[in-house]
Amino acid sequence: ETRPLPSAHAMGSPASASSSMGRSYPVGSVTGIRVRAHVLLPVYTVVSALGPLSAGSALATANALLVHGPLLWLTVLFHELCHCWAARRVGTHVEEILLWPLGGLAFIGRTPSACADMGVAAAGPSSHAPMLALFAGLLAAANGGVVGAEGLSLAGNFWGVVCYEMLLLNGAMAVFNLCLPVYPLDGGRIFADALLLRGLSAGAAAGVVVAVSVPLILGLAALGAWTLAVGSGGSGVLTLLVAGWMAVQTKQVYDLRAKGLAGLHPLFGNEVGQSG
Repeated sequence: ETRPLPSAHAMGSPASASSSMGRSYPVGSVTGIRVRAHVLLPVYTVVSALGPLSAGSALATANALLVHGPLLWLTVLFHELCHCWAARRVGTHVEEILLWPLGGLAFIGRTPSACADMGVAAAGPSSHAPMLALFAGLLAAANGGVVGAEGLSLAGNFWGVVCYEMLLLNGAMAVFNLCLPVYPLDGGRIFADALLLRGLSAGAAAGVVVAVSVPLILGLAALGAWTLAVGSGGSGVLTLLVAGWMAVQTKQVYDLRAKGLAGLHPLFGNEVGQSG
């Protein structure tokens, strides 16, 4: 059995990339790990570029296509690879990675313990530390030694703006994944593992996870609706989609707990979780 560990925008359910997420195609492999891309992967990139495109700004459109296209995809891929490499270190089977419109999914087998699972989950957000250092260095080089937005403009320093936006994007991805204790984000996995290590059974831990996740999901949905209402269409729609996917995943946890089968959920699929 395999299960996904999602990245910044990504969530999922136990399955392989080729079977669970619709149509995808192979794009290669890294250190023996297959990488697939969903046919709808470019949707987020295109939506991100609609605003500047409609405003007639060629530079802003190029910036959006680059930052929310190849650079974002590579960032998400590195995030997922770090999950996979950490899983291998604890002896867990790694199947493949899927890049899709909401981010990335690493399909791995069962980790041997809650402690090991916590380390695998934390490896994804940790991947953004070297990325932050990289783009901070590139920004300093492009902006006269200044790591900030001072003096930056697309017309005057296109690559400085790109580096600055990638710096913000990596910071946001790290915080979002690590600090929101909502499954299936990395923070949600770490939170569940911590509950298991505190001695809670799978059923009890599932109840806490659901109770914490629901208000956070509702808050995220409200944020998406507000963002949409004030005119930031692309980010608002994306936020609502993320909240919706979180709700689907949380509902699965709730349903299994209601049936007394919480230990069968991949969130509690290691030895500690099953023992409860």
